[in-house]
Amino acid sequence: MNSVIRHSGWLSACTCLVAGVVIAGAVGNALAQGYPVKPIRIIVPLGPGAPPDVSARLVGQKIAESVGQAVVVENRSGAGGTVGGRAAATATPYGYTLLMGSSSSLVFGPILFSNAGYTPTKSFSPVSQVSNQPFIIAVPASLMVDSLAQFIALIKANPGKYNYATPQNGSPPHMSAELLSRATGMSMVQVPFGSIPKGVLALVAGDAHLYIEVVPAFISQIRGGTIRALATAGVARTPFLPDVPTATEAGVPGFLVGSWSSVVGPAGLPGPVVTRLNQEIHKAMATKDVEDGFSKQMAEIVVGTPEDLARHIAGEFAKWSRLIADAGIKAD
Repeated sequence: MNSVIRHSGWLSACTCLVAGVVIAGAVGNALAQGYPVKPIRIIVPLGPGAPPDVSARLVGQKIAESVGQAVVVENRSGAGGTVGGRAAATATPYGYTLLMGSSSSLVFGPILFSNAGYTPTKSFSPVSQVSNQPFIIAVPASLMVDSLAQFIALIKANPGKYNYATPQNGSPPHMSAELLSRATGMSMVQVPFGSIPKGVLALVAGDAHLYIEVVPAFISQIRGGTIRALATAGVARTPFLPDVPTATEAGVPGFLVGSWSSVVGPAGLPGPVVTRLNQEIHKAMATKDVEDGFSKQMAEIVVGTPEDLARHIAGEFAKWSRLIADAGIKAD
């Protein structure tokens, strides 16, 4: 008799579980019917003008035109991008609050700030990659090196003598320079200059000896001859500096860093909503207006499936978690 009772209880539990899954699926499908039926909010975890902000406004405008609903961009910066990231992660997963995430909010911030309140690989529903701005490995023209190999040899012959510029401790340029140093055996001193423009000025003056940043930060100085680009940190050469080799071509294989933008929603977004959003993003990225807008920002369009984005975030989070722990890097 007891075995029958235990068996019946197990059947009841299974029945409830199956019913719950069916109900959850029905709710998700119901929410997706006719989506969207009201304005969509895209949270940008950085200030106006930052690459994710530009991405959100370019793509958001086209989505709004396509779906017939307003798309509102909301800048919520602070704590390495985690203020905006937490707001998106804790939103109701109906598809009306999204995050235009980046390496700051989806990788570095949650690693560096223990109170971030979310885990990138668990707290979000990936939707689509959007764009990438590969970093440039740049040195002052006054530094007498013509290639990345020559620069590495110079630094290794003079450990601790030369420095690299960063906007601040724990910033993507800081992480990138640390990654390059560890990949090549260089020993350099970090100097936080407080902002990107100040770091660029220091590089032009020769007060800094290396700065790794996005193409737009250096392009006028590179063209003017005061800064020399030794390599780009992308998979392929950037069309904006086609004569500059990739780091892999220059002898540092696998050195891939940049400022990327991707759309995610809170964990639990219904599958049909994710699919619709992914389709709308792909449609937007294929328009000439958006292509021209990203070209002006010297950003490369990168789109894919939600699964592509999930793999990208997981890979980046694992890579930088290891480096930050090994190097003992702390946020300011």
